[in-house]
Amino acid sequence: MSASLPDRNADIQQLMDNNQAWAEAFERDNPGFLQRSATQQSPKFLWIGCADSRVSPDQILGLKPGEILVHRNIANLVRSDDGNCQAILEFAINVVGVEHIIVCGHYGCAGVATAMQAEPIGGLVGEWLAPVQKFWSEHKSDSSAQEEEQKDYYCQLNARRQALSVCQSVPVQQAWQSGRSLQVHAWVYQLADGRVQELGSASGTDAETGLGLPRI
Repeated sequence: MSASLPDRNADIQQLMDNNQAWAEAFERDNPGFLQRSATQQSPKFLWIGCADSRVSPDQILGLKPGEILVHRNIANLVRSDDGNCQAILEFAINVVGVEHIIVCGHYGCAGVATAMQAEPIGGLVGEWLAPVQKFWSEHKSDSSAQEEEQKDYYCQLNARRQALSVCQSVPVQQAWQSGRSLQVHAWVYQLADGRVQELGSASGTDAETGLGLPRI
């Protein structure tokens, strides 16, 4: 009945049509997969990434539905005061049983670029990005590097720092203390060529070194 609603926006109708076509094609190429996956999920990976519309983790990693758990927000932040993010860490580790947590930033991140500006940001976005802006203002380099090089560097540094926040979170610390095999990875994604770059990883010992973070 809903498919024939006369007042449906054409853009929304296109999404509905796309969904129907995708579901039919996916079932044709993977008979019974969705029916089987509807009863359980057991992904090995948790992805913490940016909300940017150009970075879709299952697509860029070539994964099927059910193979990766996803949490996204502006500038891929992992804050100790963000109950949503901390809950997804706890859920992923203790309920789903993931083995890898990937924090992936991306070059050309508008959130990172906004946090690099000197003037106050304001609004809810300003509140969200405040820790990133504060860190950048305190530790930015006075080098002669071009602006784009600085942005790329901070996209990398931000991904590493957020991965460190994952390492320091209660759920991850508890998992490591109990002897769980759990790895935390920092990645960055290049919009222009669709490739990810590994920046470092940690598995419970000397996380800063493993993630390639400078001693600050």
